Amino acid sequence: MPSLTSSKQDRDDLEGWVFIRRRFLSMPKRKYLRLNGSTITVHENPAGDIEHDFSVLRATITVSFFGRVINFREEGGSKCYLHFKSRSDCNQWEAFMRSASVKDFSRDYALIEVLGTGSFSTVYKARRRKDCTLVAVKKVVKHRFDMMTYHELKREMFTMKNIKHDGIVTAYEVYNYPEEAYLVLKYLQGGTLGDNIFKAGGRVNEKTAIHVLKQVLSALVYLHENGYAHRDIKMENILCKWNDLDTTKVFLADFGFVNFFDDIDSECMNSVIGTPAYVAPEIREEKPYSAAVDLYALGVMTYRMLCGEYPYAEHEEENAAAALETGFEFANQVWHTLSEDAKSMVRGLLQHIPSKRLTAKEALHHPWLSLDSWDRRWKNTPKTVDQGVPTNSSTIESLVPVHLFTSPDWNRRL
Repeated sequence: MPSLTSSKQDRDDLEGWVFIRRRFLSMPKRKYLRLNGSTITVHENPAGDIEHDFSVLRATITVSFFGRVINFREEGGSKCYLHFKSRSDCNQWEAFMRSASVKDFSRDYALIEVLGTGSFSTVYKARRRKDCTLVAVKKVVKHRFDMMTYHELKREMFTMKNIKHDGIVTAYEVYNYPEEAYLVLKYLQGGTLGDNIFKAGGRVNEKTAIHVLKQVLSALVYLHENGYAHRDIKMENILCKWNDLDTTKVFLADFGFVNFFDDIDSECMNSVIGTPAYVAPEIREEKPYSAAVDLYALGVMTYRMLCGEYPYAEHEEENAAAALETGFEFANQVWHTLSEDAKSMVRGLLQHIPSKRLTAKEALHHPWLSLDSWDRRWKNTPKTVDQGVPTNSSTIESLVPVHLFTSPDWNRRL
């Protein structure tokens, strides 16, 4: 029997083959066990569904049979016996279980108010009891969803505990119980990017869009280089540190649809998921896809940030399908006031063919995002109204020649 091993990247989890029996005189059965947070799940094999689970919280844990059997009793619940191949396996499992048994969310945090609700989860503003630090807590009630959603939760918990980037919402802790799970996250008082753009009138100027997009792209470069695809990029999943979009730090959030891949260009994913208005052509056509779907969604987001509309009707499937065949247009009059570099960026992100689409790293180095060029462009730019549209469009056009900073390489690619 293989030794139990902790997850390669997650020191709080443990999994492996164990012989388990539910009654003292019953025959042990070989099962695959996973300890995640304060929950042990039992599976027929590593890829199998959950047969049953146990809560380790406040459980009674003792060791017997020369250090090779753990006698485990849930608080006020059932008892079982875990048999191990060696003392070292037993000791490792015992240490993880004892640590998890004292991890009590209600003892560590106090919920203050609801920040938002979803189909399976509620996000709270909360306070850490030991130092009064404000945090955001995502509470997921497990009995409300099916096995597919369970796997999404598992991916989200794993990802948020292991990714470290200053443009991605920090996950401090995860409390995982049989009936619910709590993800303790960095608290950001600025709300979502979508909320702030709505308050600004539905769209923003190019300088503000660039300030936001450079940060989002930096996070995407990190994710893709480390083998993650977010798969649900949209304004509602970008959180702001404060409400001033011209200066705020933004953070990529909500990793419920995240998936893992070995190569950025490999087409190894095939689940039809995502928010309809942001779904890439290859997902809609049910083809295998890669991390390039994140860049298409970012293109939709960029288009919407700049003109206040989607490239096609938001909730009309036939319009979305038609757009995939005929392409999109810069039909809104706002586009006449925007630079050719902005349009070049949008075209590069909304390419129908994934191999022709900009990667996150290429987009981050697009001429439109050049800080020096935008310092020069916006030095004498007139102030904008609430909607983010320049008060004098002709002045803006005179300040930004249509071919300024457009390189031959970008023209060739797009």
